[in-house]
Amino acid sequence: MKKPNILLFRNKQIAISYLAILFSSIGLGIGQFLYPLRFLELGGNEALVSLATAAFSIGQLLGIFVLSKLLNKTGFEFLIGVSSWVFAIALPVIPWYPIMFFSKFFEGLGYGIITIAVLTLCSTEAKECISEGIGTLLGAIFLGTALGQGIGGLMKTYLFEVWNFSGKFTALQMSFLFAIIVSFIPILISLYQSIKTRRILEQKDKMSLSHFHFKDLKKLFLIPSFVFLLILYSLYDLSHGLYTPNLIVMFTNHGFTEAATGVIFFLGDAIWGISQIFTGKLADKLGNWIPIILSIIIKGVGVILYPLAPGIYVLGGAFIIVGVAEALMEPARNCEVLTIESRLKIDEKITIIEHNHKHINFNYIRGRGMEIGIHTHNHNHELNKETILGIFQIAGIISFGIGGSLGSLLISQAVSLEIITYIGAGIILFNIIFGTIGLSLARKRKKIPEGSKNNLNGEEK
Repeated sequence: MKKPNILLFRNKQIAISYLAILFSSIGLGIGQFLYPLRFLELGGNEALVSLATAAFSIGQLLGIFVLSKLLNKTGFEFLIGVSSWVFAIALPVIPWYPIMFFSKFFEGLGYGIITIAVLTLCSTEAKECISEGIGTLLGAIFLGTALGQGIGGLMKTYLFEVWNFSGKFTALQMSFLFAIIVSFIPILISLYQSIKTRRILEQKDKMSLSHFHFKDLKKLFLIPSFVFLLILYSLYDLSHGLYTPNLIVMFTNHGFTEAATGVIFFLGDAIWGISQIFTGKLADKLGNWIPIILSIIIKGVGVILYPLAPGIYVLGGAFIIVGVAEALMEPARNCEVLTIESRLKIDEKITIIEHNHKHINFNYIRGRGMEIGIHTHNHNHELNKETILGIFQIAGIISFGIGGSLGSLLISQAVSLEIITYIGAGIILFNIIFGTIGLSLARKRKKIPEGSKNNLNGEEK
């Protein structure tokens, strides 16, 4: 029987990695969903829950820029990333609320390491279809956490609150213990996969994370659409960090059960995933900025409905339209990165950056002892789509942490969760300004004849 023409079925390493990420993401999703409630159960408050997002952002940045480099060429990135997630869901079992900050730190650390591990694996195992490989493996995180949120709410409400196995643990503790058990499977899979990956990486070239210099990035700010998209990207994730950490707390305060909320969370994410199959085609047809603007409007309205929802059906409807909005945003803003790269290629003085480094060498020569030498070599950096997307991702990570810290500050000043959610919706809707400017610039570029595009400033005046 002929195998389907899908990378997941054609490549064994991709399939093994997919299973490892999927099962570990289910355990992580359970932990993510119940995290705020466990924090409050341990004696924390909503302000601390929001502040913990800063620990998540710090962990994610360290995972991407520090630990992933230390693990480079070892082949154990998946194992360490999955293990970090297991730590993240194991720590909340300990009855001491400060440990919850470390839980969020390890969650972010795992995200950072696994993101780089996915890029590395796909650069060796899926060179001809690298986008499909990356989308498949990162999609496993999306699907796993969505399933975990639904499972977490149902298990906590209908199993552990009704049937407490020992009487020594609360229902939330039992839920986290269940998530740990689920995560034992991906640890074993990741160990097998890491050993295999190490052998492969010894034989093949893999993607390396090139460095860049912040002083050279100022050249990107010569492109107006880059500036407006960066602001939009940052504000979008800032709003996420502001209102999302305590959503389940707000919903339970409004009388919704964890089971109902978990199913609604899963429904929203499922709609997001299914809709994204079609919204990418919409961006190809209408351009990138119209879907971005539609996403901003739809999501802003949906988030406003969160505190106002009188019942499960209205709340479910709000999550559905927010899921559609997210599906409109993701392909469009990532495709806009590609258009920025194409505009960079118009002027090689901006695209190619030449500079030199000094290197210190230590040599030992018999009879002469240790010698120290210094040499300088020149090399070029290219501002490509990977670099640009990396900038947006870093801005998003930092903005998410700032949003959580801002939410913590507002809660400490007795601002209600409902008001904070409205502020988050307002920030999202404020992005309409930058989306409209981006659309205007895109339409102006279409009116300029190809032969007149001599420089970056000229094409977007």
